[in-house]
Amino acid sequence: MEWQMPDGKRRLAGRDLQEKLNQRRKTLLPKIRSMETIPGVEMEDKKWSIAIHVRKASMESRTFVHLLLEDWKPLRRIRKFRGPDVIELQLLSEVDKAYGVRRLCDILDFEPEGRLIYSGDDENDAMAMQWVLHLKGKAFTVGKTPLVRGSRVVNDPSALAREVRKLVGMRESNPDDERAERVQYESL
Repeated sequence: MEWQMPDGKRRLAGRDLQEKLNQRRKTLLPKIRSMETIPGVEMEDKKWSIAIHVRKASMESRTFVHLLLEDWKPLRRIRKFRGPDVIELQLLSEVDKAYGVRRLCDILDFEPEGRLIYSGDDENDAMAMQWVLHLKGKAFTVGKTPLVRGSRVVNDPSALAREVRKLVGMRESNPDDERAERVQYESL
């Protein structure tokens, strides 16, 4: 939703979305921040969304967080995306990662048909993956099972990097080749 361009200029979301976001944050943030007092719970404010990390939380704390998110009336209308050890609250329903990818393509005047690659590891990425696949691009799920039909599954970020290198025609780096090139260069 906010981009810093190579020339240093920043492109921001429209004023109407900014105002709507500010109002939503004003209403919701104090209650959401109160969850930080739950043992093992950490908050990450991403401005357009809030990630509630429960990686270090006990099962009791995790259950309590889930109950709070479902029971507090203003949060019932907020979209919640679940990932490994995280719940992300999307503060504006119309602003998701697919919207962000579309916006970036518009800013760059980029025609994405068949030319996008998207990777992700949780529900929040699924809509963007579906949009990219619809446009004949490539989508990768980092994890064990595909987030959406048609996405390729890779185990970890290293495996993702290898697959992207293949897609763009880059040779896989080999430590022995790098050593040989270095020795050859040093002998010159």
